[in-house]
Amino acid sequence: MLDSLAPAFHSPIPSLLRTELCNPSCHPAPHTPIRLLRSLSRTRRNANDWRHDPLHHRYLDEATALAATDVASAQWADLVEIPTQAARLVDLVAQVRIGYLPAAAAGIIRLRLVVRALGADHLLQDLTAHAPTLTREANDALSHLAAVVREDNQLRHAFADLEGDELLAYVQTNTSAIDFAQGLATFLAHYGHRETASILLLREPTWVDDPRPC
Repeated sequence: MLDSLAPAFHSPIPSLLRTELCNPSCHPAPHTPIRLLRSLSRTRRNANDWRHDPLHHRYLDEATALAATDVASAQWADLVEIPTQAARLVDLVAQVRIGYLPAAAAGIIRLRLVVRALGADHLLQDLTAHAPTLTREANDALSHLAAVVREDNQLRHAFADLEGDELLAYVQTNTSAIDFAQGLATFLAHYGHRETASILLLREPTWVDDPRPC
C-alpha cells in the first residue's frame, strides 16, 4: 500500500521552500513593518498560554478526527486525501508556534539579562535545557512506566524474558499487568503519534501503530 502511495504523493514543501527561502527576488514589502510590529506586540503574550489557544484546540480536534480514520475500509479518494489533510495540520500547528515564538524569545532574552546581571551565564544552558516541553513530558511519562516495570517482579521478568509480540500479548492479556497496560494506553493516546525511527522514514510505524519494544 505504501509503495503505491509513495509515487502518487508529491509533497509541495520542497518547492515552497525553494520559492520562499531561495527566491533571489525576495525583498521587504510595504507590509513588512506591519508584520514586525505585530510580532513585537506578541512578545507581551504569556508563552504558557499556547495550550489554551483556539488554534491549538482546533488542531487537536482535527488531528483526533484524522487519526480516527479507518484506513482499512476507507475509499481510495479518502486515502489519497490524508497526506493533504496532514499537511494542513502541520500548517495549523505552525501558526500556533509562530504566534507564541516572539513571547518565548522575549522570555529567553529576559532570562539572559538576569543571569548576566547575576554573573551566572554558565547557568543559562541548564535553565533552558530543563524547561518543560512536550518532549520532556513524554520522556517523564516513559520513565514512570519504566519505574512501574522495575517495581513489579512479574513485569520485570516478562520484560527480561519476552520479546516483541510475546511481550505485547502478555501486557495486553495478563491480569497482573492491567495497571501497566492502562498506563501504556494513556501514554500512547498522548504521545503515540511519534515515529519509531525518524520523521524522514515515512514507512516506519508510529508508537501507537507498533508499540512493541525494539
